[in-house]
Amino acid sequence: MVNGIDVSDFQPNVNWNEVHESGYSFAYAKATEGTDFTAQTFAPNWSGLKAAGMLRGAYHMFHFDDDPVAQANYFLSVVNPQPGDLPPALDLELTVPPGVDPVQAISQWLHVVEARAKVRCVLYMGYYFWQGALGSTTDFSGHPLWLAQYSGGSAPSLIPSCWKTWTFWQYTDQDPVSGCGGAVDADKFDGDLDQLKAMCTPA
Repeated sequence: MVNGIDVSDFQPNVNWNEVHESGYSFAYAKATEGTDFTAQTFAPNWSGLKAAGMLRGAYHMFHFDDDPVAQANYFLSVVNPQPGDLPPALDLELTVPPGVDPVQAISQWLHVVEARAKVRCVLYMGYYFWQGALGSTTDFSGHPLWLAQYSGGSAPSLIPSCWKTWTFWQYTDQDPVSGCGGAVDADKFDGDLDQLKAMCTPA
């Protein structure tokens, strides 16, 4: 497995060289949310990750009450996927309002972003979000799963049944990573570094 972290504006001054030297090889940084929010820390994190020699990915927090295509275009206006970057990730955790088809909305966002990135996007969610809000859909089984689950074990205890396994696992939000100024979300990639690099945006 490969160790990584994910960050947002809750970690305002990350020293990426220090993170890398502590044994972490990749990170996802929050880029956007909805149709009009850009993380203040995204630009320095994006450049800092590259300068430190870490694999970098960007994620968008999805608002189910905003237009999916507008959200996708907004994300792409902030993040221009480059060869060697990890696939864009879609953060799925916010409430789905009545009358919204969440599977259709997610599919619309993915269609727009994947056409630009030329790679399948990663979907971040918890088991119970998939089971409840998404109705245990099987529509996204071909996308890499980033599973949020703080089970305390060496592997997640609950995996959505339409995925054979997880790709990324956010196993804690309390990892005291050097260079982050406090506790941070920590992740594992289910493979080796070469396999992780193979997932990245193609040249």
